[in-house]
Amino acid sequence: APNIPEGKLLGLVSRSEWNRGEFQDIDSNKICLAPKGSIAFKLGLLAIGAADFVITKRKKQIWDIAAGSALCSARDIFLFDNKSQIKKLDSMIQDGPMLWCKKEHYDELKFLLKG
Repeated sequence: APNIPEGKLLGLVSRSEWNRGEFQDIDSNKICLAPKGSIAFKLGLLAIGAADFVITKRKKQIWDIAAGSALCSARDIFLFDNKSQIKKLDSMIQDGPMLWCKKEHYDELKFLLKG
């Protein structure tokens, strides 16, 4: 596990979104963000407990998120948009932003879905 300060949640973000500066305005003493590779890889890391959440600002193909979302769901990590939990992946493209996290972390992380 990465060396993050006690009490902070570790979130994985898209390297391309990170490089575009989409997370530069995040000001939170409760989270650390780390850019990583593909969304499928990030969801796999989340499912095995290597991070606390995954956030993306962009739309994703169902094929890129379905397996990782199912693995996460089996560990009580769920997919949310800026309104509520997404309970069914029923379209080929899922619009962003999207956040995968445990329900108890949603309220403190939902600010990441704005903008």
